[in-house]
Amino acid sequence: MSDPRPSGIARPLPYLKADAVQWHRLAQHLLSFALLASGLVDLPRRLDFGGLSTLAVLTVLYNVGAFGLYFVLIGSRLALPAGARAFLFFLVWATVSLVWSPARFEGAQNLLVYSGFLGFLLLARDLTARWPHTLRLVSSNMSGAVWFATALYAVSLVVGGPGANWPLGARGFALFALLGVSWILAGWLDGSGRGPWPLLLFVAMIALSLSRTAFVTAVLLIPIAFVAVRQKISVPRLLVTCMVSASILYAAIVLVPPIAERFVIPEPEGPASEQDIRAFMTGRYAMWSLTWDSFLDRPWTGHGAGSAGAELAYLLEIAHPHNDYLRVLHDYGVLGFAVFVLAVILLGWRLFRGLRKRPTQPPRVRRIRSAAFLGIIATLLSMLTDNTAVYVYHMVPLGILVGVALGSEATRPPKRRGNVRTVMMRRGNDV
Repeated sequence: MSDPRPSGIARPLPYLKADAVQWHRLAQHLLSFALLASGLVDLPRRLDFGGLSTLAVLTVLYNVGAFGLYFVLIGSRLALPAGARAFLFFLVWATVSLVWSPARFEGAQNLLVYSGFLGFLLLARDLTARWPHTLRLVSSNMSGAVWFATALYAVSLVVGGPGANWPLGARGFALFALLGVSWILAGWLDGSGRGPWPLLLFVAMIALSLSRTAFVTAVLLIPIAFVAVRQKISVPRLLVTCMVSASILYAAIVLVPPIAERFVIPEPEGPASEQDIRAFMTGRYAMWSLTWDSFLDRPWTGHGAGSAGAELAYLLEIAHPHNDYLRVLHDYGVLGFAVFVLAVILLGWRLFRGLRKRPTQPPRVRRIRSAAFLGIIATLLSMLTDNTAVYVYHMVPLGILVGVALGSEATRPPKRRGNVRTVMMRRGNDV
């Protein structure tokens, strides 16, 4: 009988050593639960527990579980990636900003989403590095989550038509579905998927949600993936891909009236004025102007976590600025914004470098790395006009994908280490 622990496993605290395997399995179950629960998108928000939504309770539990299992159980010996270190510095600065924030409760909610992303990134990375089958587990659960969310929103479309918000919210589904597009697109390009038809289905579902940001982002991901993910770029194939993507976008805007109403400015009597354009932007111009003017009052340190949403809620009765870059600038100042951008660049570059090693990787590893990189790109694009970075059902699965992609670089297969009695004699009281 061989020791069930892989050779690279870190040694947990003494009182947990005897049950290390069971605790690592618990950590894997947490990853599976977080992915599958994310497939519910914003549905848990409809249930309250003493004034807190189920989604808020889940966010707290995610943080406790991810960081608890990471620090107490695993006791990581792997060096933190530069991007994770930068994101940790950003998180520390954001936490300090609560001191001068006028909206500490809202700020704490945002910080829990950011820290959930980091916690699951670290936990997934270490589990994958020490237990390689974690990658297979995450792959199957990711597929299940995106298809489950799609099935739920299909019910919404049947009940309420395009743009329906029950049982799933249209915007929430569209932003989560961007991870689905990244996952399906990565599988198609790596040959481990089922061809382009699932991808077209996901893009169509996003279009029917009437989310302009998510729809344009999903279409743009297709040519981006051909450039970034494929080792050899075929110029004719790239041109065809760009033409097909542009055709999908044009056809949806021209042929589907509900989508056209979201993109085309209603024709006024005479030339469209600046006021018409601002009205068409559904209030975003006003939100962005107010947030930017407020940022200029305290540009270096910001107004504190949650302050942008609180100010807009007071002035416009809208809780988000619909631009996460403006939110970070306003809440954490130039200092926090610079660290945030540095963290994103370092993580993205690390994932991109991993894609360059694709020919020597198994298909499942190639797919997870491609999906993680495309998920980062999709998130950054959608943050331009939405609040993607503060939605836990998007950021937690993204953190898991990025963590597994990083952990696959350090994965070592388990080695046989003799029977249990021999191992215990060698380690003495350590077991």
